[in-house]
Amino acid sequence: MRLTSSLFFIMQFVILHAQGISGRITGPDNVPMPFVNVALLDETDSAFIAGTVSAEDGTFAISTDRESGLLRISYTGYQTLHILVKRGEGVGNIQLKSNNIELKGVTVTGSNVTQKRDREIVWITPDMRRGKHNTGEMLGGVPGIHYDRMTKGLSYYSDGNIILLVDSIEKDMSYIKRLHHIRFDHMDIIPNPKGKYEGYAALVNLHTRPNYEGIECSAELESDFFPSNRKIKGKVLGSVSEKAAVTYTRNKWNFFLNYGGEYDRTVKEELSETEYPMNQYKEKVIANPDHRKNKKEEERDHTLTGGMDYQFDKRTSLSIAYRLALENHNYLNRQNIVTTRGQRTDTILSNRNRDDDEHAHTLAAYYRGGFGAWNYNADVNFVRINHDTRNLLQKSSGYVNRDDRNNLMTHTLVRAELNRSFLDNKIYASVGYNNFWKKYEETRLMTSALLTDYILRQNKIWFYGSFGISNNTGISIGSSLILNNTRSMGEKDDYFSYDANCGLFQKIDDNRWLRFNYQCAVSNPNISQVTAYGQFVDSLQWAGGNPMLRSSLTHDLNLHFKFCKWISFITKYKYQPRSFSPITELRRGRLENGENSYYAATTTQNARYQNLWMGLYYWQQFGNLTLSSDWYYRYARGKYENYRKSVNYFHGNASADYFYEPFNLNISAAYNLSIDYDAWAQGTMKNQVDMFWIYLSKSFLNDRLELSCSYVLPVHLTSGDNYRRIDTPAMKALHSGYSLNRLSNNNFEIGIVYRFTGGKSVREFKREMSNEK
Repeated sequence: MRLTSSLFFIMQFVILHAQGISGRITGPDNVPMPFVNVALLDETDSAFIAGTVSAEDGTFAISTDRESGLLRISYTGYQTLHILVKRGEGVGNIQLKSNNIELKGVTVTGSNVTQKRDREIVWITPDMRRGKHNTGEMLGGVPGIHYDRMTKGLSYYSDGNIILLVDSIEKDMSYIKRLHHIRFDHMDIIPNPKGKYEGYAALVNLHTRPNYEGIECSAELESDFFPSNRKIKGKVLGSVSEKAAVTYTRNKWNFFLNYGGEYDRTVKEELSETEYPMNQYKEKVIANPDHRKNKKEEERDHTLTGGMDYQFDKRTSLSIAYRLALENHNYLNRQNIVTTRGQRTDTILSNRNRDDDEHAHTLAAYYRGGFGAWNYNADVNFVRINHDTRNLLQKSSGYVNRDDRNNLMTHTLVRAELNRSFLDNKIYASVGYNNFWKKYEETRLMTSALLTDYILRQNKIWFYGSFGISNNTGISIGSSLILNNTRSMGEKDDYFSYDANCGLFQKIDDNRWLRFNYQCAVSNPNISQVTAYGQFVDSLQWAGGNPMLRSSLTHDLNLHFKFCKWISFITKYKYQPRSFSPITELRRGRLENGENSYYAATTTQNARYQNLWMGLYYWQQFGNLTLSSDWYYRYARGKYENYRKSVNYFHGNASADYFYEPFNLNISAAYNLSIDYDAWAQGTMKNQVDMFWIYLSKSFLNDRLELSCSYVLPVHLTSGDNYRRIDTPAMKALHSGYSLNRLSNNNFEIGIVYRFTGGKSVREFKREMSNEK
């Protein structure tokens, strides 16, 4: 074995002597070290050029056309080395020394994270892989990224608006999170990305190991379990989730097929009080005399995604993907309502049954390429969504309202980008063009009568550029111009809107840095907001759309200051001079019963909105124990003409994850305080829930079988209340709901996952025998 390794090292050295850099890495006892991160950096500004990891015999080789560079060699628990090298010259045997500096049990090691002016480059270390069963869990070991084991969600400094890419190709997030992390060697994390991905809090681009080959399959089943029989009479199971995926990679080809299914049912108690002052009429929803909850929800979702990628060469690739989504939601309300008109009081029974069916098709193609110093890419997306709504409201007073509609939405998005770097990567510039087309059609299900015909066209040109002033300072600037054309039922509106952004990055040292970003963006309304159709949804409530509604305009300021290795300060401010806001006004006209009277009419208007958000984020790792916490203060305010409302509150999370290596057992505990609290011009809403929960998962059969269980304790620090309040001259309403805390009490979630992998790379890395399990 030693002879074979030595011969391999000699052959590798000879082959790459004239075109790259090669060497061998050993530990203090001169034993070869595999999976050591090796990066070639620019010797002037430490910019990343190329990288790899050492093989099982400790050898590595980097191919480059640079004449010289700075070689950085890092491995958790060992001192990081920096060596000046020249192309074609081997560096021979490199011996790493153990890092014995410890502070209160915290080992100080070389960082695997490189901070650049527009991104972080994170090399995936064996410690990041240890105890992680999939890519989602592995990403939770990256400072700033949190993986919620309860919801299987990812967030970047508490913002869940992130996008995941694989080798610069967009993929389904649930699919990527379930892939095994052994196929990836490093990632780019771009906060507040610009250009085609503008609007996301972060972009995470995972890079596949060079020449990766193999097959990967997984099947997953999870279900909620309620011992207290709290959900539906006779039913102790809550939501059920099933997932399956297969991925096959060979040479330049990659094929994948992914299925996800969700089933959820629940019963709730929702109470409300509604007053129409001009009509001298009140309604109050009370608890049902038979003690049955007054709202039942049932939801079924199925999603199938498939596609293929082909890598022509290192810079050129083509990807095609198709997605089919089927959804069915059913809502059943059975309410007792006390009505008061003048001195007369009655109690009526109200039944509402709403059934929504939707099927959506998405077809996308992505092309990446380049010539010389230039890189280019082009994407084409086609989406078609067919949505049926059947809504029947019946009251014992004799009132009946039926609303059966079909919504058909078709849209296309074409994007093209050209970019390159100048002056040895000190300047980066990109330009692009986006063409967006969307069409809504809304018709009656039975008669096919046209209710709405809405078309939006957008042509957008944009520019983004960044400049590295020094090794530690960089600035960026970008802008775009958008021509909007809307058509709806004979009405039209043509107008220009714009985007703008700028940024500053200042690195103080390896553990302290500051990022500032400003962004101006626009977004488009959906069919319910722009439909020309409207109708009475209750005896004195009318709801409809606003065909002349314009795109929202948003200004975002974001300051992120990491002032020590483990703690960051983050503040955000959002101002929308044009936001989408429901506005209720007083109208007079003919009601459904033929009476001419006042009623409340709600449409969407462009109102003002502002949001201030400040918080602290903490992340620290003690061996196999990871601690994280974030706490934030938020202020929100909405305004439209003379109407204004505001709210403010605190929220946060704290979690601890521990991997008990002798038993291959993951143990997690967390406290989540989640408050969805917001304000608009005429009202406020609050959904508050806090949970203490614990999570256990253990793998068997060489990591192929995973069993997990989570439990939510019946202990809370808040009330769990939720409500929605509206205050207008036409209508005053307070909708209060079930306790979110009570709904989560004693909730068990049991999960089982089976996965297997095979192929060249998996055999090469011998996962079941290595410390990357």
